[in-house]
Amino acid sequence: GMTVDMAENFEMGFRVATGSDNSPVSTNQTLGRSGGQFSKYAIWLDRAYLKWSPWNEPSKNFTFLAGRFQNPFFSTNLIWDDDINFDGIAASIKYEIFPGFRPFLVGGAFPVYNTDLNFASNQPTKFKSYDKYLLAVQGGFEWEFADNWNFKFGAAYYHFHNIAGELSSPFTPLSEN
Repeated sequence: GMTVDMAENFEMGFRVATGSDNSPVSTNQTLGRSGGQFSKYAIWLDRAYLKWSPWNEPSKNFTFLAGRFQNPFFSTNLIWDDDINFDGIAASIKYEIFPGFRPFLVGGAFPVYNTDLNFASNQPTKFKSYDKYLLAVQGGFEWEFADNWNFKFGAAYYHFHNIAGELSSPFTPLSEN
């Protein structure tokens, strides 16, 4: 990968990775899994983004991201895997109210599934496209109350637009064993 400081306040990043499949959370490669016998491995576009940070100081920070980038939210592995990258746009702001106390706000829109703009391109009958998105916002604060002692808290709302869970059909065993 590489990161390029394009101009004042602008950054561009690019990273590729190999992996056994196109999983969104891991680029691990298992030797011999992709056919074995010295077969070729797939290369995936892991990140490609443009970042704009008009103020990038410890006391105040605003960032706008577009493309495929690292997770912009404060989270644990219970919510988002460390390896996941987001496609879309995100913005974050952080401002130091008093020494050591910095509230933050992060928001973004991320396409989860897109259809063609003129959906059903291989059929004469056209019908509406139902794109699916993740819309998210998070607020919180960081508090450094002593040297090398800090506390960080965040709460987030994730709205999955046009995405709904479905119940599966009941399980019917083939035999009593």
